[in-house]
Amino acid sequence: MSRPANSRPTNSRPANNQSSNNPADRVGSIRVLRPLGQGGMGEVHLGWDERLERNVALKAVRRDRIDSETRARLLREARI
Repeated sequence: MSRPANSRPTNSRPANNQSSNNPADRVGSIRVLRPLGQGGMGEVHLGWDERLERNVALKAVRRDRIDSETRARLLREARI
């Protein structure tokens, strides 16, 4: 399966032009790089985890969509 031309492998470092020094663009050790998409549950962003040195997906779930079942599902997804 081929990757789109603008994508990078999950273990590649972000390019310098994707970096931000704005604290609002960070979540812990993760630098928020760019939005990937949005839907009924919320938004997904591409991030770079500086501690793990890999790309990660950050899901921002709308408050009205969060319940115990959703929390459990998101935790299972994060462990994959």
